[in-house]
Amino acid sequence: MKLLFVHDNRFIEHEGDHLTVGNITSTTWKRFLPHVEHIHVVARRNEPDPKLDIGRLNQASHPRVSFELVDRPPYHRFEQGWRTAYPILEANIKKADAVVGRIPSFLGNLACEIAAKQGKPVAGEIIACPWGSMWHYGGMKGKVMAAREYIRLRRLIKRLDLAVYVTSEYLQKRYPTQSKTAVASNVELLRPPEGLLEARLERQKTPPKPLRLGQIGSLANHIKGWETGVEATAELKAAGVEVVYEILGAGDPEIARSYAAKFGVENEVRPIGTIAGGGPVLEWLDTLDLYIHPSRQEGLPRSVIEAMSRALPCVCTPAGGTPELIDSNCLFEKNNPKQLAQRVQTMLGDPALLHEQSRTNFERAANFYIDHLEAHRDKVWGDYFASVRKRLGMPG
Repeated sequence: MKLLFVHDNRFIEHEGDHLTVGNITSTTWKRFLPHVEHIHVVARRNEPDPKLDIGRLNQASHPRVSFELVDRPPYHRFEQGWRTAYPILEANIKKADAVVGRIPSFLGNLACEIAAKQGKPVAGEIIACPWGSMWHYGGMKGKVMAAREYIRLRRLIKRLDLAVYVTSEYLQKRYPTQSKTAVASNVELLRPPEGLLEARLERQKTPPKPLRLGQIGSLANHIKGWETGVEATAELKAAGVEVVYEILGAGDPEIARSYAAKFGVENEVRPIGTIAGGGPVLEWLDTLDLYIHPSRQEGLPRSVIEAMSRALPCVCTPAGGTPELIDSNCLFEKNNPKQLAQRVQTMLGDPALLHEQSRTNFERAANFYIDHLEAHRDKVWGDYFASVRKRLGMPG
């Protein structure tokens, strides 16, 4: 069986390999390859940036996976992007036996729509709500796109043969369907080393100086709310808290530095760019005292789950499915730096709460360990592709 996988993830071609700053890596294909012979990926091309350290990127290549990368204009040039992508997707879908789109995404949505029109078996991994991301895309055009993409996704999901949601409730309520559904997180974590929780609890016995806050999120847009983190850092500094706020992610670091300078925290705010996924990210998380996530839009935030797996207390907005992960007393309103700073100060002043949140988060993160998820995910996709083979008259 030939599977076509489509998403807006950006890949870089380098010396015969495909690399990515995103979270679709070579391990992603493991959920499909036991059930199909080959995967063809259609995704976005990312031209190498001279400032980008290739060694810090994630490997996406696999012997049974091929790539076709396309240039896609931004969402505000939707029609131009549609004319470019449609014939590419249409031709690939005709050659495929089944299609999986990771949605919402420009290419993923379009591929699922074409596949449904062609009568091809089509499944979707629903990872986010487009309303939040489009609403914060910029100006009135972004808000118009938010309404359009929200309605479009609601219609699209009803046309899927299988809808795999990353949340337990949030996305299902916003994008319901009568088709077959499943819940399977797209987060994959290795089990942490023995003694990690105990080391975190021991560290918390000494008041941190400086307090090390961190967040994973791109500086290239406003979706992850890093501006709220900067302003909260200023609030903490004004309250006499010695603090450092590190931002891990793509985008021009000068954007964050310039914004921090407006609030007098240019020395406290430290954008550190991208690093390879997996071990390096987890090691960085281990250097933090608190993980903050002032995001304006989410599906089920991978970065928060990674932080939880390192026994970090987390202070987050209730964006998307985040309340399925984090206790309500550790949530704060979107775009509210004062409340974020207050939550952080409450944590600092209550060692028992710090300990409790470290234990709670660490225990909840166990639900996302690879060995815990693999059996469930294998059954979801195994059952689906078995039904596709039966539908197409292929041997089992």
